[in-house]
Amino acid sequence: MIDALLLQAAGVFAVIFAFELVDRTNFGVVALSARHSPGDVWLGAALAFVVSTTIAVGIGIVAIAFLAPYLVWVKVAGGLLLVGFGLRGLARARGTEEHEPSERSSGPLGHSQVRLLAFSLILFLEMGDNTQILTILFVASTRNPLLVFVAATLALVTVAGIGARSGEFLRTRVPAERLERVLAAVLVLIGSLTVLFALEPGLFPSFL
Repeated sequence: MIDALLLQAAGVFAVIFAFELVDRTNFGVVALSARHSPGDVWLGAALAFVVSTTIAVGIGIVAIAFLAPYLVWVKVAGGLLLVGFGLRGLARARGTEEHEPSERSSGPLGHSQVRLLAFSLILFLEMGDNTQILTILFVASTRNPLLVFVAATLALVTVAGIGARSGEFLRTRVPAERLERVLAAVLVLIGSLTVLFALEPGLFPSFL
């Protein structure tokens, strides 16, 4: 009995981990951690994942049939949000080159501000995301919401930690202006693909 539960938990963890590792949400964590404290970003993102997983477990398989027509628009909104963040990053990088003294005077965000930013962004991006839908399906198939909640949350929090460390690694080894432009371009690309896959799911296999 215990072996079967552990096997189920490992399966849920592995699937959610794999999908989240290449998910738009993880790119958001990396981008935030490249500009702010990775610990604060991870804390905000981890709390957002706990909330989003709780929502997914609470919804169950019955509710997804009711909400399915609206999930596409949630994905579109999430994609547009990423595009907006990317364009803002590109403008910030250009502004840093042209007006470097004024950018420095603005100062970094405080710890609570970074946590709130990470929490808000990640929670919004997770709404209607593949990992959230998979969590709902796992609840319906295993009939064990507690097991799914623990395994899925651990997977998401672990990926958030990897993303936060990746952002910190990039920040210490890549010039700030170049990193800003690259990450912003990636966000614009991921956001655009998210919108495209949501509106035209038959064009490509959707991994976002």
